[in-house]
Amino acid sequence: FYRKDFDEKSDIILHEDPKIDKTPDLEFDIDVVNYGANKISLETSSSHASLLFISDTFYPGWEVFIDGRKDKILLADYAFRAVKVPGGNHEIEFLYKPKSFRNGIYIAGLTLIISVFGLTFMKIKKYEV
Repeated sequence: FYRKDFDEKSDIILHEDPKIDKTPDLEFDIDVVNYGANKISLETSSSHASLLFISDTFYPGWEVFIDGRKDKILLADYAFRAVKVPGGNHEIEFLYKPKSFRNGIYIAGLTLIISVFGLTFMKIKKYEV
């Protein structure tokens, strides 16, 4: 970030090497199909393997699927998301599936089951509710 030759519009800092050849003749096209709070759907077309950068916050719970197969989200510029996209036409989908939400659903379901059994037991034993 602090180098004088760093161009924030075209350079990306990654925490790991995506192993992509830098090709100056890259042709890349992207269409946003759906952009929502919990789901982003994109269609891409590229002449070579490339890096897709999204200036949304890198946050646990986000998953990416390229043509229906789960892939890895890369941390870009210390705060954002990037994905290695193979050459060709692809459908890319980002889904927000936080573990905390699933854990909350499980805990709420378990609490409901315990409450129903507890109330049923109290009714059978003729306790006042």
